[in-house]
Amino acid sequence: NTLSEINWSNAVIVFDEAHNLESFASDSASFDLTGVDVAGCVAEIQRAIGYLQSGSSEVMAANGEVPISIDNVIRLKALLLRFEQYID
Repeated sequence: NTLSEINWSNAVIVFDEAHNLESFASDSASFDLTGVDVAGCVAEIQRAIGYLQSGSSEVMAANGEVPISIDNVIRLKALLLRFEQYID
């Protein structure tokens, strides 16, 4: 059997190593964010600014509800640049 073949409704899971569960969950949910990662975000935001400057100064977000203005994207870039200085 594989895990996909098991009927999980009404199942009980016993963790034999429960004392390790907290650190395992913490390690699984955490990640390292480096200056290089933030620099990549800044580069993507710069591309978005270029896109907005070449066309409309406001486009719809992926959900189609909230407009994205160039001013907000520029503010986000400034925040990320300050954050990049902080983590370096």
